[in-house]
Amino acid sequence: MLSLFAVLSVACSLKVEDLPVNERPVLGSIQIDPEEVVPLDTLRLSINATDPEGDDLGFSWSAGSLGTWVDDIANDSIVGWVAPSSFVGVDSVTFTVNVFDYDTQHPVQARRSLPAEERFGELIVTVRDLDGNLLEVDSLAVIGVDTLLADPPSSVFHFETVPWGIQSVLAFQSETHYGAGEFFAGYPQPDTILPGVIRETDLRLAPRSLCLIPGVVGEGLGDNYLDTIQGGVDWCEAEGADTLYLLQRDYFLASQSTPRGSAAIILNERDLYISPFPGEGPLWLNVSADRNEIGFYMTGEVSENCIIEGIALLGASDSGTMLDGAGGTFRGCRFAGAKKSFHFMGEEGDILQLEQVEMQGGDYGLYQEGGQVDASACLIADMSWYGIYMKDGGGTLQSMTLVNHTVAAIYTENAQPLYLDRSILAGNGKGCFTYWGLPPGLSCNLFWDNEVNLYGVPGNDFIEDDPLFCDPDSGDWRVDATSPALGDACGDMGAFGDCESPGSPFLEGP
Repeated sequence: MLSLFAVLSVACSLKVEDLPVNERPVLGSIQIDPEEVVPLDTLRLSINATDPEGDDLGFSWSAGSLGTWVDDIANDSIVGWVAPSSFVGVDSVTFTVNVFDYDTQHPVQARRSLPAEERFGELIVTVRDLDGNLLEVDSLAVIGVDTLLADPPSSVFHFETVPWGIQSVLAFQSETHYGAGEFFAGYPQPDTILPGVIRETDLRLAPRSLCLIPGVVGEGLGDNYLDTIQGGVDWCEAEGADTLYLLQRDYFLASQSTPRGSAAIILNERDLYISPFPGEGPLWLNVSADRNEIGFYMTGEVSENCIIEGIALLGASDSGTMLDGAGGTFRGCRFAGAKKSFHFMGEEGDILQLEQVEMQGGDYGLYQEGGQVDASACLIADMSWYGIYMKDGGGTLQSMTLVNHTVAAIYTENAQPLYLDRSILAGNGKGCFTYWGLPPGLSCNLFWDNEVNLYGVPGNDFIEDDPLFCDPDSGDWRVDATSPALGDACGDMGAFGDCESPGSPFLEGP
């Protein structure tokens, strides 16, 4: 009997050794037409790829978070890409394609970078009221580009260098922020800027875009004393206003029932801009006074046009923000101590945009169950489970810093594409962990001091070197000027830049 087992063992061993080795795909270089990248241009990209065994091939393309892909980019060797409307702060665009055969799912990667060329025009804005009369204001802004101050106030502003594309202009009238007197502020008004062309436009001011501060009684508010943030939200909704400024450091935060638990602030079917009064941020809100399970609860027709900016939220027992079939935009915010900083239960078309957002402590930073996330320059640190847990949905993560997560920085188990670009993943149990489904596409990232860099994720090019954090013991996740995360061909990695950059506005606390 023993001799029979020995014969069978040898036979099986020979059979395994005789199996052919599946070869990886063979790639040419990425071809791009035209070979220049300017705003709003459409590029045609292609890759010549063959498989030694003749297996069918799959393709996954990425340009970081820049531009828009045309049609399906997952399964084609020829794709189209439309450049964004502006390249301010962008020197080059790196295109990456992962090519894999369906037998092994192990991709081969090709990458090509092209310099980005910005194009500029000029803009002359004349400010008028709704009746067409000239109106003097003390400042005017092209959002994200430039702000001009006028002393004395003026009705005409000349922006000499504006990136080509669609830009938005916003009036800013300080004496009306309190809700006193005539309701007055300017809606963002889009204008198309063409290279080398002087664009002249009128900015008409809409009387219902009111800026108010809870806790202040003004002529425009009648007898209302809005001592709660929810009171300000509800008043804005009732009056058709779109902006809520907060000035006080402490607000009464009531506990309100939702289908998902108690919440301090409810945004339902309303796109609203909530921010500290200009020059007064960041503002800290502790929502635990009434033992709220949720900080911000967003549902209904809320979209990414609902913007929360400059607010740190503490004390929610379950979710700092819960998006229940809704989207939203968070800029310069911080969430700490909740079980989940963000619980995103998005539906098709829902987008969660995160810009310079910090998530600290708890079980999960971002817990995603649908929708698309677009995150840039965010810090997620010290989660007892996962920095990002993507059960369903997809998106793009750019310039992230994901550190000190017990199980993994990023966990995925879905069929939606996720791209990670120019990010630092350090001190985690696992860097990227895919249980099943489509693994994330990785481009220009730094992995360091993780127990396992990639688990269930095909091999990708990445840097594995000490990022040289400035002072991680005190939560300073900027990097030294000599860091390998700065200045390579991919551009700077991580959320904060070097030790001379501004860093986190939340380090010193409230």
